Amino acid sequence: MSRASSGGPGGHRARTRERTRTELRAVARRLLAEHGPEAVTLRAIGKELGLVPSGVYRYYPSREELLSAVAGDLYADLLARLTEAAGPLPPGPRALRALAAAYREWSLAHPAEFALLIAVPNARPPHRAADRAADQVADQAEGRADGQGQDGDAPGVRQSFITTLLRAA
Repeated sequence: MSRASSGGPGGHRARTRERTRTELRAVARRLLAEHGPEAVTLRAIGKELGLVPSGVYRYYPSREELLSAVAGDLYADLLARLTEAAGPLPPGPRALRALAAAYREWSLAHPAEFALLIAVPNARPPHRAADRAADQVADQAEGRADGQGQDGDAPGVRQSFITTLLRAA
């Protein structure tokens, strides 16, 4: 059996494992949105996917790790919304207001998910590309064209706000 068809990077097993991890996060997110955080149990998630509760532990060693992964997905979704909101605007205060409004709208439309983001503040979007996008959105809001800043950049309060807004770290 070749490495690609077995469990090697990009092999069938690796793809199946990642697909299952994605499905587990999707079910967890749906349970969170529909019934609140107390409904997100490994037993309930496993049952929906036809897995025994102990089977879920092969993909996520704990409920907390699963919720952290869900929070990472949520940050990526929120970041995409913020990127969309700031994208067409010229850099500066208007872009910052658009970011704040989009952040508020997203949090009001997703109250249970937003509560999870507050509860898991150190979760990160799952991809390095999301980190680069966060940097680009922050640069846009601050009026930076090249990521190096400009004379007259906003005070540190704005940078702190944007960092908190986009990375929730």
